[in-house]
Amino acid sequence: MDGISDFNALHSRQYDHEVQLSAFDFLAMDGDDLRFLPLHLRKANLQQLLARRPDGIRVAPFERGEIGPDLF
Repeated sequence: MDGISDFNALHSRQYDHEVQLSAFDFLAMDGDDLRFLPLHLRKANLQQLLARRPDGIRVAPFERGEIGPDLF
């Protein structure tokens, strides 16, 4: 409410239909450090991991090139 997170309300699951998760990167899996992999490979792994994800989970796409200034 009013842009302030309410962990108790989230934990109660009464607002599941409103909750969204954006997955941006995949840094580790089964204890293995994946940070040395290029971002496009980590994003591909993330996409594969979440291929059958439930509603409310969104995978941020991989964008090649300098897009930071445009996004900002």
